[in-house]
Amino acid sequence: MDNLVTSLSKQNNAIKKIQQSLRKINKHEPDATKRISILNTEISIVDRNLNKLSLDPSMKAEIENSISEAKAEIPHLEQIAKKEFGNNLNNILQENGFVLEGNYPKLRTSVYTIIIDMLRNKAELYYGPEIEKIESCKPIADDVASKLLNHYNELNQNEFSNETFLRNVYDAYSMCLLINNKKIGDKVSIQDILFSYAFIIQNKKFKQNPLKKYYHEYNRVSLSYDLHKLKERKIDNMELTLVTAKRAETNNKLNFLWLPSSNEKGMGQSISSIKFSKVE
Repeated sequence: MDNLVTSLSKQNNAIKKIQQSLRKINKHEPDATKRISILNTEISIVDRNLNKLSLDPSMKAEIENSISEAKAEIPHLEQIAKKEFGNNLNNILQENGFVLEGNYPKLRTSVYTIIIDMLRNKAELYYGPEIEKIESCKPIADDVASKLLNHYNELNQNEFSNETFLRNVYDAYSMCLLINNKKIGDKVSIQDILFSYAFIIQNKKFKQNPLKKYYHEYNRVSLSYDLHKLKERKIDNMELTLVTAKRAETNNKLNFLWLPSSNEKGMGQSISSIKFSKVE
């Protein structure tokens, strides 16, 4: 008897879930992106619970037909959603001086790449060509634009001093030479430079007591964009050279650093190391 009661209870719960999902599927939703999300979620619930039921074959067939009709909506909705998203995002970006380029699922603007998956209701935002992931969000034009513009503003919020940055890079380079028993003119990996540079720019409080609350964050994107902004590469009697990464080095993200082009369009360049050389 207990097993029968448990079985009936499970059947009843499955029926309730299917009923709720069918109501949501049948409810009108004018927004294509939201409609796709609803259909994907509720169709999955129906499919999962339908297998748990012992239904009359005709009723089961009717439910399956309803789900098939709902699934058939999705490709058309996806095209509508892509068009609406692209137009809205392009308008917002243009108002802020950016240009949207590319084709679905991969869009580009300035130093950013946007990967869109309407069916999963997801947008992935990258700095560079799918290298440094910023974050994920829903494919809503206002949200995507806001996150990209905020990130771009953060990259440019501090006044950039060519001399200060270059001197700090040289100090980081010198530290790496000392640690690795190298000499001026030798190449130092970009990963080692980042580690040393991030330490050099820390304030006195952190160096005296290296607590998280005193740490000034400086990551791969920060170094990439600062190197991009660098206009003069000579300091004292030394000149900075950025060493282009070989194809094999780009197989591992940690072995190279992507830099935007001077106009922040196109593919940019990838470097694996830097070096300073004496100049007359």
